Amino acid sequence: MTIPSMYSSYDELTKNTATDIITILKRFADLKSTGNLQITWGEVKWSVYFNQGNIIYLTNSLKPEEKIDRHLRFFSKYNSQITSAVIAKTRLILFKSSKQGIYNPEYQVLYWLYQEKILSPTQSYNLIFRLIQEALESLLLLQENEYLFGFQKHTENESILIRFFLDELLTKTEERLKKWQLLTPEIESSYQSPYISREIQESQQLLEEVRKKYGKILVGYNFRELGGRLGQDELIIAQKLHPMIRQGLIKLSPPQTPFDKLPNLIKLVSTTTPQQEKIIVCVDDSPTVIRVISHYLNSLEVKIHPITESPKALMEIIRIKPHLILLDIGMPDLDGYRLCSLIRNHSALSATPIIMVTGKNGIIDRAKAKIAGATDYLTKPFGQDKLNEIVLKYLG
Repeated sequence: MTIPSMYSSYDELTKNTATDIITILKRFADLKSTGNLQITWGEVKWSVYFNQGNIIYLTNSLKPEEKIDRHLRFFSKYNSQITSAVIAKTRLILFKSSKQGIYNPEYQVLYWLYQEKILSPTQSYNLIFRLIQEALESLLLLQENEYLFGFQKHTENESILIRFFLDELLTKTEERLKKWQLLTPEIESSYQSPYISREIQESQQLLEEVRKKYGKILVGYNFRELGGRLGQDELIIAQKLHPMIRQGLIKLSPPQTPFDKLPNLIKLVSTTTPQQEKIIVCVDDSPTVIRVISHYLNSLEVKIHPITESPKALMEIIRIKPHLILLDIGMPDLDGYRLCSLIRNHSALSATPIIMVTGKNGIIDRAKAKIAGATDYLTKPFGQDKLNEIVLKYLG
């Protein structure tokens, strides 16, 4: 690939020819470049700000004020200094910086927050990282031959809060994209808005716990907006809702303009081999409990292997080699603690997640489970949402 010379303006954009985004980013990093790499795809422009080959900021052209507002709302859950007045001030700084043509206008907002001691150094790092990662996620979804790119040198001295190594950003963002990819094809964009339709709300299909937990927040916000308002990672929110989306209990609206201009997550599917089916062993002497667990996990496309006789469980588990084990503590003949210890001591199963399932929730019970080698603890009674959450935690 031939990288264009260092452009003095963005008028000379080079059409990409069979080169992926990562190769282009790494080439400018290897050249120890300082300036702005602009990548244009359709109506969207990404700006990657380099300083001596490191990334100091990365953004795209879609509603920067909304993005900063949203991320500040997220941090306001943990920082009382981020008030409505502060958020309004950041909008004004961004507007003036953009109107005056200042280099990297969003960064002026971030530097002001740090300079005014509204954000600590750690919070500044986390905020900048989250903003960069959001833009980088969509950038990495671009396909070859679809975009233009050019570089603008920048030689002015400027205040820099943090420099990120490109490889570090790529590794963390690619790992995150793979987790988003597991939610396709039901979820095609992190800017889709989950909602509970009126007919579902009025039907018996919607579990009471789902209605209580999500009914008041699923009112038109997209996944990223939900993350900001709840102070939670939007990916974790999507993972929790995914089983109910698959069942049709929760619907999705398409991304609103301008976020519908971004590439969809679905594009990753064509380049990825199908996932191996996950096997879960459920050890419980009650067929009724096993049926309920199988029903709850039906939407996850996992294979449930039931075992009702604890003395036979160990040999069966060794033969199956499951990805996860749900183990009832109160088994007759051979209790769950002893069986857990036997499983954990077998070399082929030493790293297999074991979830102890029990109606006991005392400190001593949890300590005994931990000593036996349990990975986690699930207390009865539990609903579908809680079971799916803990299973996804270890299989997702």
